[in-house]
This record gives sequence, C-alpha cells and structure tokens, in this order.
Amino acid sequence: MSNQVNFVYDIEDDPLDELKHWLFLENVRIKQEKQSLIEEKEKLEKEKKEFEKQKISLSGSVNIQEKQLIRKKELFDKQWKIVEKELRRIAIDKDNLEKEKRAFEQEKERFRQSAKQATIQGKTNIQNTSIFFAGVNSFAALKRRYRDLIKIFHPDNENGDQNILLAINKEFETLKNKYNVYR
Repeated sequence: MSNQVNFVYDIEDDPLDELKHWLFLENVRIKQEKQSLIEEKEKLEKEKKEFEKQKISLSGSVNIQEKQLIRKKELFDKQWKIVEKELRRIAIDKDNLEKEKRAFEQEKERFRQSAKQATIQGKTNIQNTSIFFAGVNSFAALKRRYRDLIKIFHPDNENGDQNILLAINKEFETLKNKYNVYR
C-alpha cells in the first residue's frame, strides 16, 4: 500500500536531505496507514451497528417467543385442570352408576323371587306395580322405564313373566294417561 516516491537527485550528498527524504516517505506511509485504519474503523463501526440491530431484533423475537411459550403453558395448565376435574367427575359418576346398577339388580332379583314364589303358589299376587315406575316424573322417563322393564320381563326372555308384564302394561297405561294430561 505504500507508494514511495523516488527522487531523481542524489541523496547521498547531504545527510539532512536523506533524513528529510526518509521522513517524507515515512509520513506518506503513516498517512496511508492512518487512512487504512480509518476505513477499517468505519467498517467495524458499521458492522457493530448492524450487530446491535440484529441483537435488538433477536432479543425482541426471543421475548415474543418467551411470552407465547408462557401463554401456551398457562393454557395447557388450565386445560389439564379441566381434564383432571372432568376425570374426577366421571369417576364419581361411574361409582354412582355402579351403585344404581347394583340396586337395580337387587330389585330385579327381588321381583324375580316374588314372581317365582307367586307362580309356585299358583297366584299372581302383584298388588303394588307402582314400584316398577317409582321415581318417574316425566313422560320421557316413563317411556324409558317401560322399555327397560319390557326387556327384562318379556315372556320371551329367560326370566320373563307374562303376569308381571300384564301388570306393568296396566300401570304404564294408567301413568301414560296421567302424563298425557300434562303434555
């Protein structure tokens, strides 16, 4: 990079001229180095500014991603709590359903026993058929209970009984007329 200037005259004649010439050349080299350093400094300053811009941009992006991650985690936690709550509720409902099923099976067994005893004794003594429809308080519930009872006590079933079915049908007709009034 250094451009040295060669002079035509003879420098050896005067040591002072030689020193001046050397100083001149050194001054030119120093100015060139200084200019090169200034350009390098400007280049580094420019790169530094670009780096700072990227740093700010990336830090903003990271902050946004961190906030999104926090929101997603909070949402997941809320959803998880809902799932846990619903699973607990389902477990409770399952337990209640099992209790009702056992009670229904016991009730069904009692009816079978009483029907068998009545058949053995030669009687069809079914006075209280309202027990078949106990707890029914709407027409839709009445229809559901009737269908369930028909499935259980139909004569074509293994445990079916025609006399019980006739009593169920009679009670169903009575209650159906009662609920049709309210419809």
